[in-house]
Amino acid sequence: MPNLYRIYFSRDSTVLPLPINPEKLPETKESNNGEYNVLGLGPIMQPRTPKLRKVTISGLFPGRRLPWMSTAVFLPPSVYITFFKSAMDQKRPIVYTPVRYYENGTPFLGGGMGFECLVTSFKTEERGGETGDFYFDLTITEYKDFSPQKAVL
Repeated sequence: MPNLYRIYFSRDSTVLPLPINPEKLPETKESNNGEYNVLGLGPIMQPRTPKLRKVTISGLFPGRRLPWMSTAVFLPPSVYITFFKSAMDQKRPIVYTPVRYYENGTPFLGGGMGFECLVTSFKTEERGGETGDFYFDLTITEYKDFSPQKAVL
């Protein structure tokens, strides 16, 4: 059975599936609570608005097609590197979409688990003896549009 678990990044009309799924897919969401010391009561915590979600992944952009790769279409590493670097340079959000399936093909966690994000860190490296392959570390942070909205009365 083919592996249906994939991670996609998109912007405008470009949709890029990662060629190889990362070993880990950590998603961090922290709170921004205020901690205070109240006389006679001691330390207390005041709930505040949560911080933005952050995803950090590491992986490989292979220089050639490998038989066990998770995507049907092979794209060279330069396509991915250009995509993430241009998103940073142009200060434009991209859409991160993990598509999650069990081994039997049943989806889990439902739709809408992806979100708009900004590329906050992107590092690539080549390693000796692995010509054409690029290892990467990518950090994306949730993006929320803060532009004024029109109200229709």
